[in-house]
Amino acid sequence: MGWWYPRSRPRRVSGGIRARSQRGNIGNTWWSRRWIRTLESFGWESRLERGKAYARMGQVVDLRISKGHVEARVQGSRRTPYEVTIDIRPIPEEEWRRAMAVMGSKAAFSAKLLSGEMPDDIESAFAGTPLFPRREDIESSCTCPDVANPCKHVAAVFYILAEELDRDPFLLFLLRGKDRDEIIRGVGEEVAAGIGNPGARPAAESGRSTAEEGSGGGPAELEVSKDFWRMRAPIDALELPVKGPVVDAALVKRLGEPRSWREPIDFRELMEALYREITARAVEEAFE
Repeated sequence: MGWWYPRSRPRRVSGGIRARSQRGNIGNTWWSRRWIRTLESFGWESRLERGKAYARMGQVVDLRISKGHVEARVQGSRRTPYEVTIDIRPIPEEEWRRAMAVMGSKAAFSAKLLSGEMPDDIESAFAGTPLFPRREDIESSCTCPDVANPCKHVAAVFYILAEELDRDPFLLFLLRGKDRDEIIRGVGEEVAAGIGNPGARPAAESGRSTAEEGSGGGPAELEVSKDFWRMRAPIDALELPVKGPVVDAALVKRLGEPRSWREPIDFRELMEALYREITARAVEEAFE
């Protein structure tokens, strides 16, 4: 015989974290929706549904996210909010190194990540340990008397986390053990290592010393500098391609959604649309 607790109404919270979505699904981006689908795949659909109302009512009092760890207070029917903790197993360091090497080797990955956007196929960079946690990677607890796990208080935090992922996709990496700076630095180092200077060859390989390469026996660098300001072709022959950026609203995506933004429309999508409109008008003005 299972435990049963009488239905109760939670105490109202002033200033709690209220989900933007008040109907339908919670989560606007593919990665936040994937977060919810991953949790549902564990057989938690009914348990999660109990927490959706709490998330929309603003019962989550506060939320603190660190590497692989989430702490929150959720107001229930009792006077004191319940303490919720969620621990997510970090991805092993060796797997992180391999994944960042893959991210840095692909221009599309690095361009989006360095501008704060989550690539659609980011999961392909992770082979040994998936980016989205498995059932055994998650441990949660709550101080409420409900023996079900996840209870509705934990479920409410899961939904608020989904909307936090909408605001900042790098939180997914944080939950798996790496913060934004570590990801950007790691991917940036992989990009820099892959760029190099394809035209440069060691002097021993070319069979000539540096001093022999320039005319008059001087260093090649000085010979190149003599022609630096000389026009190689008429200015009318210059072609300047004018096109939009590779990633729309890159700076906005890098900074993330403001915490104060609680409107139903997705902030990133709104800013992307505005940036595209501005780009189109700028190009139109330039060639009018």
